[in-house]
Amino acid sequence: MRSTNTTSGMNLVISISLCNEAELRGWHHIGIETSCLARTITFYTQLIDFHTSEQIDLDDESLTFLTRGSLQLELVLPKQETEVSSGHVHFAWKVNNLTAWVEWLKEHNVFPVDGPYRVRRLQGVMYKGPNNETIELICSQQEHGQ
Repeated sequence: MRSTNTTSGMNLVISISLCNEAELRGWHHIGIETSCLARTITFYTQLIDFHTSEQIDLDDESLTFLTRGSLQLELVLPKQETEVSSGHVHFAWKVNNLTAWVEWLKEHNVFPVDGPYRVRRLQGVMYKGPNNETIELICSQQEHGQ
């Protein structure tokens, strides 16, 4: 696996050979920030056949999860105006050992922009990618041994 990281204005290509403790297990979800939750839900449910699977109300945002088979979208409705425009996208990968990933990335001067945090049975941490995309790593507490 190869990863690109920007450090001090230089593009570095890091060849990643992690121990078996830190696997990517697949996609968890794609997150889309929206300014109109009802319109976004209608679009994905009526036009693309997603179904609402869960809604979570947090202090600073409301989350609505839509599923279609194994695909999952996370619609994010901020409770206050943010600098991020509507349509901001992030993606999340399932991992089996969040701590191993956090340590590995830290060793390569990549630090979280949010987290680690817990939401229900999941632990997560967010990073910025080389193009300012948000990358979220998600681990169930059961897999993480908690």
